[in-house]
Amino acid sequence: MLLNKNEINWSNHSFNVRRKGDKEREVYFNIRAEIWLYRYLNQRNDEVPALLVTDRAPCRFSIAETRHIIKKVSSVLN
Repeated sequence: MLLNKNEINWSNHSFNVRRKGDKEREVYFNIRAEIWLYRYLNQRNDEVPALLVTDRAPCRFSIAETRHIIKKVSSVLN
């Protein structure tokens, strides 16, 4: 799941991800996630097209790093 900022569909709160076999799937997010995404993107001062970035090169989060963070955040929220 390597998303770019311009791939977010803000009007219907979704983005497309590619799965095995190069199949696409539309994934939806709620208003709360939208607020946090806006906050995150507005505080960034870079021109990197990736949605999720790190402070070190390469700037884009890997799939493994993204999974780890989502798992960590979801365990705190549940």
